Amino acid sequence: MLSTIEASINPFGQIIWSEPVQIDKLQKILITFLEKPIQTQFLKTNSPIPVVTLDEVAGCLAYEGETKTLEDMERELAEGLKNEKTAGC
Repeated sequence: MLSTIEASINPFGQIIWSEPVQIDKLQKILITFLEKPIQTQFLKTNSPIPVVTLDEVAGCLAYEGETKTLEDMERELAEGLKNEKTAGC
């Protein structure tokens, strides 16, 4: 038996039925899009962080010297944060 029930589909692919639907067994459905999907638009933000490419920062990846431990890195980060706070940043 065929029946028609109005439904919408959200951007996540979830179907929102206009009325309760009881499904007792595997059902096949036919979906017909009545409207064109809304085009995705990306909003630009006024972020103070500049956009950089990997090539611009790849130079900082090369490190020659003694291998640092996790404790070394955490201590240096803590010292850097402490210096920023005392420098009036």
